[in-house]
Amino acid sequence: MSVHFTIDRAVRLVAYVVDGTATEDEAREFLDSVLTHPDFETGFNFLGDRRGVTAVPDANYIYAVAVEVNRHQADLAPCQWAVIVSSDVAYGMTRMWGLLTTDSGVKIIPFRTAEVATAWLGLSPRYAPLLLVPVA
Repeated sequence: MSVHFTIDRAVRLVAYVVDGTATEDEAREFLDSVLTHPDFETGFNFLGDRRGVTAVPDANYIYAVAVEVNRHQADLAPCQWAVIVSSDVAYGMTRMWGLLTTDSGVKIIPFRTAEVATAWLGLSPRYAPLLLVPVA
């Protein structure tokens, strides 16, 4: 798996793109990198593009990532976390992740398009962080 992220301080957003196969350790490393980044502040929203992921995460991955979000709730919340996915299974797994983090103050919702995801985050539907690229 490869995760590339950028932080847009002007709109208080962490935008990231995931490709390949996601592992629990790589997800933890990504979150740790964001939380220690000098531009990150508590309450920044997240916009994830997981359309390039080659395998849908299993329940163990979802539970592990939920544990990390819940463990870091003081560093993250309150915030909204939009995840763009490309399959019904990925959509369902992301919904499960969101349910597992309900009490953390981090609201995680899956979306099928970048336009709807950015609108939910309160951004212009035309907002396009440098790393968020359309997938054909």
